[in-house]
Amino acid sequence: MGINKERPHLHLLPEDDQDADLAKGFLLHLKENWRTVPVMVLPPPGGWLKALEYFRDNLIADMRRCKGRRTVIVIDFDEDDDRRRKAQSFIPDDVADRVFVVGSWKEPKDLKKAFGLNCEAIGRKIAGECVAGECVNYTGNSWEHPLLDHNAGEVRRLGPLVRELVS
Repeated sequence: MGINKERPHLHLLPEDDQDADLAKGFLLHLKENWRTVPVMVLPPPGGWLKALEYFRDNLIADMRRCKGRRTVIVIDFDEDDDRRRKAQSFIPDDVADRVFVVGSWKEPKDLKKAFGLNCEAIGRKIAGECVAGECVNYTGNSWEHPLLDHNAGEVRRLGPLVRELVS
């Protein structure tokens, strides 16, 4: 059975293999606890700019047709204060409320070192915090870490969607 395109569902678009491992951990946490959660990890295009170009060239038209689709683009910010603005320039206004750009301030390898976990385990951890509502309150969780705290606005928007998917 396919996804009902009008009902909320989530596509995760990681920039590279390490970000794909984060996304897979996020998906696995949801699927292990709620088997029917409509979440899909797309193949990584190989870089933050390529991910945004892929989104622009291949996913926007589907988002316009599928009103239930939400897309999370997982990129490395590479300590670039302007990266989010650059990313948002690829997102048209008519779908912007359903697109989220999140990722590590540096690279996933830095997250692995800081958390003492592999990327998949980190993905599971942050998914659990979104489901529990901790990412909205933004206190005492992984999203407060200096490598993730720049995502505050996006994560506050994303948390309610994740909880909606599992309810």
